Amino acid sequence: MYYTFFILNLINLKKTIFLNKYFLYCIKLKYYFLFLSDF
Repeated sequence: MYYTFFILNLINLKKTIFLNKYFLYCIKLKYYFLFLSDF
């Protein structure tokens, strides 16, 4: 029981990390395009 909970927690953590990376990547892309459009 505790073991499955631990695994689910781990999967959730990986998902959260992935989403955070994706979110940061999107923000970087947005700023990159804003930077390009300034020229």
